[in-house]
Amino acid sequence: MIKPTAIKQPVKIRGAKRHKSRKSTKLGALGWEDVSSMCDGLAYALLPLRVATRGVTHRYDLGPRGAWILTLISSGVSLSKDLADALKTSRALIAIELKRVMKARLVVSKPGAKDKRESLLTLTPLGMAACQHIRNEMARIIRRNLAGYSVEEFRLIARALRDVRQIVPGDGGL
Repeated sequence: MIKPTAIKQPVKIRGAKRHKSRKSTKLGALGWEDVSSMCDGLAYALLPLRVATRGVTHRYDLGPRGAWILTLISSGVSLSKDLADALKTSRALIAIELKRVMKARLVVSKPGAKDKRESLLTLTPLGMAACQHIRNEMARIIRRNLAGYSVEEFRLIARALRDVRQIVPGDGGL
């Protein structure tokens, strides 16, 4: 049996903001059961989001990142290299995925205004509708699954999840 151990405090990084809770409990006092519960939630949180994207992915025969590409483009990402960076994958894989969303007539590409070699990506009206469907499904699932939380608690959870995803030097990040 593995004994629960206390979690070491994170390395302090210059300029990093620490969020202080109104409660004075130190996270170093958390045992493995608490940390394990958080890790379990993080590991399986993607499942409901996959359910939210499944309808659009199947309807338009998109790859595993197709729905995420639509949401990123709708948020202002317009270059394939930026999609690759945001999705932490190769440009070659993004090119394959972009062919599928373009074949489905969800995204169009046009030459950049300053650099004609760049292809600027935009959603078509059909792509905007598909993206809105994804957002509606995500919102429905999140609202349903977190209905017992107040708006303040929800915002705290969202902030905590943004903090968790940070990779600190020395963590052996990507």
